[in-house]
Amino acid sequence: PGGRLAELAELPFVARIAPVERVRRSAAIPGGGDLPMTTPAPAAPARARGRLVMPPQPIDHGRTLAMLKQMNVPAVHDSGYIGTGVLVCILDDGFNRHETHESLRDVSFAPGMKRDFVQGDTIVTDTTSFSGLRHGTQVMGFIAGNLQGAYVGSGFGAQFALARTEEDATETPVEMLYWGMGAEWAVDGV
Repeated sequence: PGGRLAELAELPFVARIAPVERVRRSAAIPGGGDLPMTTPAPAAPARARGRLVMPPQPIDHGRTLAMLKQMNVPAVHDSGYIGTGVLVCILDDGFNRHETHESLRDVSFAPGMKRDFVQGDTIVTDTTSFSGLRHGTQVMGFIAGNLQGAYVGSGFGAQFALARTEEDATETPVEMLYWGMGAEWAVDGV
């Protein structure tokens, strides 16, 4: 790697190429070795991916209706399309309280689909942080939320992979490395 950096530097949209200012290697995962790569559940047939058999009643989007209308999502939902059969990976700063939030607690995760690249483990929450590590949960809510009549996300019913790649306390360029590692992990895991 790195043998083509000069070529990249010559591209008209590249302002500069610089090494990450500081990096620390992720701690080994308890039990030794890297996280095992998982094989997600088999995808639905191509024509059925992301499609739901029409629910017995229309979806009540509640407080999210105006937001979702801006993107024409209610019409998509009314056609029977939701997140079923889709894997969504969110790379963000953390996912505190996603397991207990009333519109997210039933979200499906394949085994091994949570990873913290900042701490080097598989825990994407931090119970000692009361003010941070929530942005990922908020983003997840916009997609996965499913509390009919109150809060419905655009792709509820999808399966999720969560990766913490942001370090709120520092906001340093090392986060670009973590994001890249998270993106590779997400692609390799699918």
